[in-house]
Amino acid sequence: MRRVVSLFVVLALGAAGVIAAPTAGASNEYVASEQYFEAPDGTKLYAQVFRPADAGEKGKTPVILVITPYQSFLNLSVRPTLLYPELANEMQVFEKGYTVVQASLRGYGKSDGCGDFGGPGEQMDAVAAVEWAAGQEWSTGKVGTYGISYDAWTQMMAYAGKAPLSAAVVSSPLISAYRGLYMNGVHYAGGWHATPGLYGAIDLTSPGAPTEDSATCYPENTYETARHDPSTSYWKVRNLIKKAGNSKVPTLWSHGLLDPQTKPDNFLDVYSALDGYKRAWFGQFIHRIPDRASGNERFYEEVVHFFDRFLQGKNPPADPPVEIQEGSKGVWRTERQWPPADSTYRMLPVKPGTYQDSYADDTGAASQRGTWSFSQPMPYDVHVSGVPKMDLRVDSSLSGIHVHARLFDVDGTRATLVSRGAALVEGDGAITDPLTEARVRFELYPQDWVLEKGHRIGVLISGADNSWFDPGTTESSVTAYGGFKLPFLRFERDRALPKTTPGNDRGRIAYLTVDTQTIAERTIRMPLPPRLR
Repeated sequence: MRRVVSLFVVLALGAAGVIAAPTAGASNEYVASEQYFEAPDGTKLYAQVFRPADAGEKGKTPVILVITPYQSFLNLSVRPTLLYPELANEMQVFEKGYTVVQASLRGYGKSDGCGDFGGPGEQMDAVAAVEWAAGQEWSTGKVGTYGISYDAWTQMMAYAGKAPLSAAVVSSPLISAYRGLYMNGVHYAGGWHATPGLYGAIDLTSPGAPTEDSATCYPENTYETARHDPSTSYWKVRNLIKKAGNSKVPTLWSHGLLDPQTKPDNFLDVYSALDGYKRAWFGQFIHRIPDRASGNERFYEEVVHFFDRFLQGKNPPADPPVEIQEGSKGVWRTERQWPPADSTYRMLPVKPGTYQDSYADDTGAASQRGTWSFSQPMPYDVHVSGVPKMDLRVDSSLSGIHVHARLFDVDGTRATLVSRGAALVEGDGAITDPLTEARVRFELYPQDWVLEKGHRIGVLISGADNSWFDPGTTESSVTAYGGFKLPFLRFERDRALPKTTPGNDRGRIAYLTVDTQTIAERTIRMPLPPRLR
């Protein structure tokens, strides 16, 4: 994860290569202009428009739209600059007859108003930007969106508001603002506490005019996002899962299963419910549009196919419904859907054990402070594909305890991290109320992973996972036991798509060393997963 000093990218809801200039050939040149339009509440919004140089003043083209808070990073007094230079450099969109529009949310760029961190105002702006781009005299009315992170979150806002979109290329969005900062009540670690304030700072440094609400909206965002209860009205209005999930907008969605910013629990709930044409790229990469560093060189080519089909009515080559990268070796393959239809769950019992709900660092040997459970060695290769699920009973003298769960692929004494998750467990009363046999159910991040013959499944339950989450704070002793459900494939897959390699981000997969005595003492037999056929 980047340090806080990399200019407001703590949440990294931003575009890679924000200030890079395009290098366009003569047939791929553009003419840029600045324009303004109004949101329904009268807020003046700012847009940069990049037209193909040979389109002519009245030439109509489809539009690729970016709805963003990130034009504040640019020196807007110099010249309009493409936030995503790959649109010109890699995809040659101006030569292919597209206009690119970059519309700033309220409070950002040269837009007036006050940013509300994904709230009603920004949701209104996202819909207004689509409608404006579709209605211009130089537009054919066909609008497709593009962007990563916050710029993909705004696409979910457009979905939720039923904007007249013709297509969307969505990379690593938030589908719920709450999930950007919390997982089941547990706050993400370190700089994530500063995120709302940092976006307020971006807003305050923008040249647009503030509103009379500016003095209150930034402190409100900071105050409300510090509350871990997802049922508050603030979080509810920023939860787009139900409103966006039934969208019929044709969608090309990518998300990294190692993403430390817009975490991997921010795609399946909406992606699986989409009601129109959809394609997916899920893989072992971090917070990025899946360019060559992801190990798959096909993405930009397929984006062009996608936009050509839905914005220009062309008939490009058919691309696979899902491209998924396995975590164990980084190999890419195709699927009809993901998680696959033949995934079936098996239960690994969680052996009773005790851990401390503590601030204690959990790195290195200190990781042994948690309580482990290991399967027997697998007698053949087994393939995890889908969403692991934890079902525990916990005992503690205090409420407000943290339960951190990590899934490992254990080869000898080397335990490689496969997935993780966490939950806050609270009683009905004050924090001093005792918990008795509290049941804790939560999902870990989705993953696709092959455990080779002879490897074990390992699960670590603890009060801390400090590289990812805030640790426990009660210092109480917690006893946990129950079961851990894992989805396994039943059928062998063809692998190794053309133009693919393992990718650069797999080096970020973490591992621990576990002593042989712990493995011997904490092994418990589980029903064998299916043998791949």
